[in-house]
Order: sequence, then structure tokens, then C-alpha cells
Amino acid sequence: NYFEHMELPSKDNKDQDSVDIDVDIDDFGGFEEGSDLDFNEEGERQEEPDPLLYQRIKRVPVRDRGKDTDLFVSRKSSYVLLLKRAQKSLDTYGEVTIHGLGAAVRLAVKIALLLAEHPAVDPNISPSTSTVLLVDDYIPIVEDIPPITLKRYNSAIHIHLKKRIVHLK
Repeated sequence: NYFEHMELPSKDNKDQDSVDIDVDIDDFGGFEEGSDLDFNEEGERQEEPDPLLYQRIKRVPVRDRGKDTDLFVSRKSSYVLLLKRAQKSLDTYGEVTIHGLGAAVRLAVKIALLLAEHPAVDPNISPSTSTVLLVDDYIPIVEDIPPITLKRYNSAIHIHLKKRIVHLK
């Protein structure tokens, strides 16, 4: 087990991140609530519609199906469960790619750095960043106003880790 020698966060320790078991791997969310980085066709910033008139529905970001070695991190992800999934991927396939979007970038980096500390994992990690288009639909709560669709952008990180290759002579 990669993590036997490491102290994982516990629910009793208030200084550590939450150890919440509620994980939705399809929810690649993680962006901050109230983010108003919406732009119109001319590239001008748009304000968020009035919450008394509209209900915001966040669409799931468009992404590839992913491979068995992909690990998608969200703010709701369990820290311990993510570590176990990453360990299983490293044991089975010899590699893992950790993806984090928005507020989940910090947790993705934290997991990758913890994995990279283990002697069985190659310390040369391969991070890359990208910008992801997110789409929000605003459904009118009151009658006689049209629905609105707004686009916004958020940062994402993709961290590739491999198992260390040992050459015997």
C-alpha cells in the first residue's frame, strides 16, 4: 500500500480538508459559486441575470470519455477515496492522470504531490493546464421572459504520474 507510512486527514482534524465520502466522478464541477466570468459574442463581460427571475442550471463540461487511468477531482470528492483510486490505477496500469477544474485544482495538485512522494512513483510529474468553456442556462422563474444561455471560462489542470521503472542488472 502506497500510503501506509503517510498520515491521512481524519474527520476529527479541523485543519485538514474534509473527508467526505460523497463522490460523483461525472461531476467535473469545482468552480466557485458566483463566478461571473460570462462573455457575450463581442467578448464583453456580461452580468449574471437576476436570481429572483432566473434559476441557473450549470451544464456538465464537455470532456472526453476518459481512460481507466483518468481520475477526475471535484470539490465534493473524498480525499482518501481519490488516493485509493490513484493507487489502484498505478498498480494496475502503471500510470494515472489527475484532472482538476476550478476550485478542485488545489486538491488535484495536493493528491499528485502526495503520490509523487512515494518511492514507487516516478517523481517527474507532468502537469499541464488548460482553459475550459463552461455553459450556464438560466431558466425563467416568472412567465413572459426568455431563457438565457451564458458562457464562461475556468482553469483546469491535468497531472500525469507514472510508476517508477526499476532496472535490475
